[in-house]
Amino acid sequence: MKKYSEIILKYLWLLAACCAFTACEKEHLQPDLTGAPTQPLVFISAILGTDTVHLEGGVNSYIGQSWVADTGAYRYFCFYLYNTLTSQPQRCFKIYVNNASLNLGNQQTDLDSTIGVDSLAYQDYVNGFMPSAVTVEWYDSTGAQYSSATWPQFNNFVITSVENIYFEDKVYKKATVEFDCVLMDSNFNSIPLTNGHATLLFVADPHAWRPGESIIDIN
Repeated sequence: MKKYSEIILKYLWLLAACCAFTACEKEHLQPDLTGAPTQPLVFISAILGTDTVHLEGGVNSYIGQSWVADTGAYRYFCFYLYNTLTSQPQRCFKIYVNNASLNLGNQQTDLDSTIGVDSLAYQDYVNGFMPSAVTVEWYDSTGAQYSSATWPQFNNFVITSVENIYFEDKVYKKATVEFDCVLMDSNFNSIPLTNGHATLLFVADPHAWRPGESIIDIN
């Protein structure tokens, strides 16, 4: 009886060892997950004519800047994604969202009421300042400026999500957007912009850095 018990115990030990080996081998074959891929804080991606453009903050010397532009009675919330190695705007985007109100109020209150999930029309400067309208500017590799504001648009600029984030001791509106439009330069050369996707930051900071070379007269 004792002999049979010893045999049974040996088989049980072998079975347990096989199971343990199989479990260890399976665990080793699982992918080594170290977390989800990181997403850029800001980026703009689009097809411009036949040229696919994808710019990310922190990649290839590109950075994003946000500021508030008050010109006369009007306010604009602005974002600029550009290359720090060029002295003039080249292969970069500037995007402006007009204040939702014709009257200037507290900047944070205006930002909160302007940047939200919505489908926004494009600014047409023939019709004057349009509340909550958007202007998209593109500067090509020669520095030529193309703007959505100089051509009638038949699509909308869609903000699909918005969240408040803290970055470098400031509170920003982080907006995810989708957009299509036609851009035109001062010589009436046009470029269709399609499949536009971006993550942008907007801020209510009157002391933020303000880049020049804009259609907006920044004081």
